[in-house]
Formats: sequence, C-alpha cells, structure tokens
Amino acid sequence: MPIRSPWNDDAVFSYVSDREQQCAVDGGDGQSSVELTDAQDSDVSAMRSRTASDPFSQPVTGVELGSGATPVDAVNAAMDKQP
Repeated sequence: MPIRSPWNDDAVFSYVSDREQQCAVDGGDGQSSVELTDAQDSDVSAMRSRTASDPFSQPVTGVELGSGATPVDAVNAAMDKQP
C-alpha cells in the first residue's frame, strides 16, 4: 500500500490503485505524444540542430576549472601569442 500524504489524500485526490482502472484519460495508449503543425515541426528541427551536443568535444567542466590549470589553458595561451 502506498504512503498517503496531504498532497494525495482522498479530500483532493481520487486515488486509483487498481491497474485495470488506470487508463489514459484522453483515450490514447498512455504513451506520450505530440502533434505539430508543419511550421512547428520545422521550428523543432531547427532547434534540434542549434542545441545538438558535439559528441567529439572535450569541454572543460566546472570540476576541472576548480582544480587548477587545464589543457585548454595551454591552447588559449598559445593562441594569445599568435600575431
């Protein structure tokens, strides 16, 4: 039996523990899904490209920054000396 708390008590929450009674409220299959217009799909594709991670990058992390000199420091120092 799950623990009942003020946020899920019977006064404000209709608790259903029987799995057969638990169903998708919208009549769907219970999986997440979204329908987009063509314009929205285009925007999402553009955002996906803009925000994609570079799997080959080796960014300096906060831990590395806090631990002292990093390999990036040497590269940046060399670039600063170039004309």
